Amino acid sequence: LHPEIEVPNFHISGWYDHCNGCLDHFTGMVRNGRTSLARENQKLIIGPWGHSTLGQQKVGEIDFGAAARLNIPALMVRWFDYWLKGIDNGIADEPPVKYFVMGANYWRCSDTWPPAPKGTLSLYLTSGGHANTPRGDGKLLRTAPKNQSRDEYTYDPRDPVMTLYGHPLFTIPADQRPLASRRDILVYQTAPLKKDVEIAGYPEVVLYASSSAPDTDFFGQWVDIDGEYAVVGTDHEQNGAYVYHREGTNWVMAGMVEDVHPRTGPGVGFYGDSGCLHGEYLFVGGDSYAILFQRNGTGWVKQIRVGNSDWDVSGTSVAVDPDWLVAGCPSDDSLLGNAGSLHVVSLNDRNRQSELIPTNTVQIRYIGSGLAVDGDMVLVGGRYGGSNDFGYVGVFAYNGTWWPVFQELIPSDATNSQQFGAAVDLCGQYALVGAPGDDELGEDSGAAYVFTLLFTGPGSNWVEQAKLLDTNLGANASLGAAVGTDGDYALVGAPDAGRGVVDIFSRSGTNWTLATTLTGTASSARFGRALDYDGTRVIIGSPNETVGTNMGAGTAYIYRRDGASWTLESPAPITSTNPSELGEFGASVGIDRDWCVVGEPHYGLQIGDQFGAVHIFRRVASTWVPWQTLYSPQPQGTGYYGCAVAIAWPYIMVGAPGEGWGYIYRLSADTNWVLLARIDGGDAEPGSNFGTTAALSEKYGLMGIAQEYSPKAYLFYAESFDLPPEITGIAMSNGTCVLEIDRLVPGFYTGVERADGALDGTWTRLEDFMTTCEKTNRNETPGSSGTAFFRALRW
Repeated sequence: LHPEIEVPNFHISGWYDHCNGCLDHFTGMVRNGRTSLARENQKLIIGPWGHSTLGQQKVGEIDFGAAARLNIPALMVRWFDYWLKGIDNGIADEPPVKYFVMGANYWRCSDTWPPAPKGTLSLYLTSGGHANTPRGDGKLLRTAPKNQSRDEYTYDPRDPVMTLYGHPLFTIPADQRPLASRRDILVYQTAPLKKDVEIAGYPEVVLYASSSAPDTDFFGQWVDIDGEYAVVGTDHEQNGAYVYHREGTNWVMAGMVEDVHPRTGPGVGFYGDSGCLHGEYLFVGGDSYAILFQRNGTGWVKQIRVGNSDWDVSGTSVAVDPDWLVAGCPSDDSLLGNAGSLHVVSLNDRNRQSELIPTNTVQIRYIGSGLAVDGDMVLVGGRYGGSNDFGYVGVFAYNGTWWPVFQELIPSDATNSQQFGAAVDLCGQYALVGAPGDDELGEDSGAAYVFTLLFTGPGSNWVEQAKLLDTNLGANASLGAAVGTDGDYALVGAPDAGRGVVDIFSRSGTNWTLATTLTGTASSARFGRALDYDGTRVIIGSPNETVGTNMGAGTAYIYRRDGASWTLESPAPITSTNPSELGEFGASVGIDRDWCVVGEPHYGLQIGDQFGAVHIFRRVASTWVPWQTLYSPQPQGTGYYGCAVAIAWPYIMVGAPGEGWGYIYRLSADTNWVLLARIDGGDAEPGSNFGTTAALSEKYGLMGIAQEYSPKAYLFYAESFDLPPEITGIAMSNGTCVLEIDRLVPGFYTGVERADGALDGTWTRLEDFMTTCEKTNRNETPGSSGTAFFRALRW
């Protein structure tokens, strides 16, 4: 190609715009152009831009300053004016190469590319054999190491390292720290630089590697590590801390970190009393709790809150390093009066809870009305909000570290009080959103919307595919109060349409049509208020239906899809074995595999009691059999245990908003469901109705508050609530040591939380105790006997 070039060319590209091709064309035409006119009149400009941001100052989250701005069309006009019209505008007198130095944020000029070298820099990769992640021991040295170790990683094609660069064409730069925890990336770092180092030219990596696969691709990146930040605490009225960034010799305020939903009560005005920085982490504390933030571009994202629901646990003093968080609490009196305590959290095991916070919570109300999760993507609905109060649905996508807002879904015909987001479901590339307040076919007739995900990977976009309506329904039907989808079918409940209906829409290509309508059997039973669809069966709640003489006891119906038909399974309906008047069995439902779960939030021993209950059914042959009934571990008269339920085998999640708690159960030995954990929102206010809504997958559990001004929904990680068995007790019996091993229930105090004192107080460590046990086995009597319980540790 290059030997065929006879005319001058103007090459313009950006450092983030796959610029190697542009550079190769420039150098190839300079060296090999056919004519001297071509070889001597090539021009190159490389700026800090992506594919669609040529000439702009800001690319993604990075602002390169005003110097980065260039009027590219004006430069092109000057170029063509000179070569085509013969206008001497000076462009031919300018240096042929102009390139932007990122970081320093200024332009340099050169007669060649690469620029005439001032020297070469060689850096050698070395480690102690553990260069995985930035916390590893990988180093870049200026001198060759005397000894060398081998680094290894495992590549899993089912979980590849995805680029974080954004669309279009993956040319929008991104902070690489979300990949920092991946052990299939090797990281080699220099020591902190004592002065600025400018690099220009072609970096080259010489790598010696072997692979167990026939073919392997290796990718390398230069990454600039920025550690120029400082944190300053605020006074007692500001409730946060200020972050400053160094620019040359000046420190410029980069922003303020604060709790977006601060606690109320004693000591809350002291949040920001203490703070510390370590690399990408910022830890800020006060008299009631401490919060860990992680840097994301120029902002800081809340990670976890360290502290309990009482005011004795505080962050009066805090510390953070690459592996641990420490929060001090000098006033903790749980053991002795003001004895104090330290709370230590492993950074490697911090993913206990995340917060799903819309980017603009001011206008959005009832956040968490609808919740859905599939893979590493979550939908959060708020049935009121937006520019004209139509509602809200946010798509949150896990980036390996936290859950930023990926996109907001907006209906094409958004109207006031549409309640868009009152119910949501998610399956693969399809999202289904209920809008029971839609008025197209009459006031509150309702509707649902189907969105589909176009493209895959970064740059993907959710677009509306269809609006689902039922012309057979009129005003006040509330179509969209409950929804479920598998991508081929969309099930939409209309509980206020007479006896209640569930419309089933089927997809053919991009078209959705009403295929079947399931109808309730009793007037005003609100059939369709709740539903759950697992792709084979749907369970539909009819919570106001009368059972025997019990008004409002509630029922549920299970249908099986056979091709295009839907078959009602027996018994029909399913009910509580002990119906409670006004219990509302069926107010919440879930189904997965051969199990279904039904909430009865108003269950009580007498009218007025609202303790709540959850009923579990199992399919045996072709019949659904009552299997187990769950009650709250700490029942309250208005606990509403079972207001929300969700099932994703082998887990069940139950919300009890009157208690302010959620509960997670696991199937044990394919027989009984046992309690794994009690969870709360951490920073949710008492009486906030935490647990009103729920969604569940094998990896994540979601819970919402769904109050008018609730600011967020909460996400919990399975590894945080499904803990492995631990040593919970050590017993001495007739000279024999017995270790008691059991699953702890996070959120509850158990016998293992405090020392029983039956053993000699000098046995403060497991090693000491085991030594004593060895003596006992040699018939040497220890200082004391009986049973002792130790604080649960993973030994």
